Amino acid sequence: MAINKNLPDLIEIQRDSFRNFLTVGLQSEINKLAYISHNNLELFLHVQNLKFKKATLTSSNAILNSQTYSAVLYVPAVLVYKKRFKSRVENISFGNIPLMTERGTFIINGSPRVIINQIVRSPGIYYKFEFSKENHRSSVATIIPNAGVWFRIEMDKDGYIWGRFNKAKKIPIFVLLQSLGISQKKIFYSVRHPEFLVKSLEKANLSSTQDALLQLNVVLKPDKSSTLKESMNLIHTNLMNADFYDLGKIGRLKLNKKLHIKTSVDTTILRPEDILAAVNYLINLEYGIGNVDDMDDLKNKRVRSAGELLQDQFRSNIDKVKRTVQYALEKIDSVLEVNFLERVIINQVDSGHLQAFNFKPLGSSLQEFFCSSQLSQFMDETNPLSEITHKRRVSSFGPGGLSREWTGLVVREIHPSHYGRICPIDTPEGQNAGLVGSITTYARINALGFLESPFYRVKKSLGFSFQKYL
Repeated sequence: MAINKNLPDLIEIQRDSFRNFLTVGLQSEINKLAYISHNNLELFLHVQNLKFKKATLTSSNAILNSQTYSAVLYVPAVLVYKKRFKSRVENISFGNIPLMTERGTFIINGSPRVIINQIVRSPGIYYKFEFSKENHRSSVATIIPNAGVWFRIEMDKDGYIWGRFNKAKKIPIFVLLQSLGISQKKIFYSVRHPEFLVKSLEKANLSSTQDALLQLNVVLKPDKSSTLKESMNLIHTNLMNADFYDLGKIGRLKLNKKLHIKTSVDTTILRPEDILAAVNYLINLEYGIGNVDDMDDLKNKRVRSAGELLQDQFRSNIDKVKRTVQYALEKIDSVLEVNFLERVIINQVDSGHLQAFNFKPLGSSLQEFFCSSQLSQFMDETNPLSEITHKRRVSSFGPGGLSREWTGLVVREIHPSHYGRICPIDTPEGQNAGLVGSITTYARINALGFLESPFYRVKKSLGFSFQKYL
């Protein structure tokens, strides 16, 4: 079989990512605003029927007139009062959404701009060994979510196991697990080497779940007195509340694969059983079972392209807009209540009230992204090759990324996993060396955001079998 030497679509990454944002990303984010209520008044958004008004300017005219190439997003909405009275369905504007041109660029205030691909550490669980100045080894597991606090499970040189939120104080593992409702019997039954936990249990000195909650409160809030319920809410808010913690689909998949558990990918919070499985894997490392992770391997890093970066920016203003809409609902509800008592309302709610809701800050936040984010850059127009290279650039900077001042040589070095995926030569000099690179010609980004390269299996030294992306 001959190798396919035809060049792929070199800006397909940009176009596919933005197309996914328009068709899936926008709808999933606006769906968080699909139902908002206050007392007797309810606002419903028909998210599945969102539509764009045709752009008034073409991309070339936007450049000539120094304007932004964009289209207005509309979402049908209806007000319902006391479950009986409805307004007419009206389209509410969500502001201007910048559009991508056929060449994979955006026209912002007349200037072509490119959104650089960002490479970040993938959500999931990672194990490593750390060594002190005295060369004492400790094992560490880090659970990285898509949104929320990082959670670490640490085993010190003496064999005690601890849990820790970000840089907060260490929590004895038995205190944490029993606070989450796991009995000592279940803990020992679920671990392959239960004898390793005896020291940690003796140090915790617990007799019940209430003792665990009290100790948890002492560790996390030593200067404040609180009830058992408040202590329980504290731990649940950090790990098990979907509003504050999100592993994401990718984080859940990597967690399931690493810990050999079977949990639905729709479960994006951290369950007590997940922490127990992570502790079991950490103990197994002491017995030579399992492997530590290479954080610089591309299988542990994913690429966030234009569409995902814009979706994150859009998401950042959802809560603010929701509060604004709830305040408007409160004012309209008080007016309708007076009208209802005076029998002014007979058949339906005045659809004019829908104009009181301001969703335009969501569209404005995207404009802000193009003007302020370091991942949004003026396109390199030196020649066609430099333009394509710019669109396939990948950067470690940006939200959730690295800082050039604190990044060492280990992260900047060429890793074996870069072969066929990231060009080892095309990187700038100076402080950005190794932190900014280019995706290779035949590499692609899969549905989960990981870089893949085509490989051919050599068969009996006679030729090549089918192409496979790895």
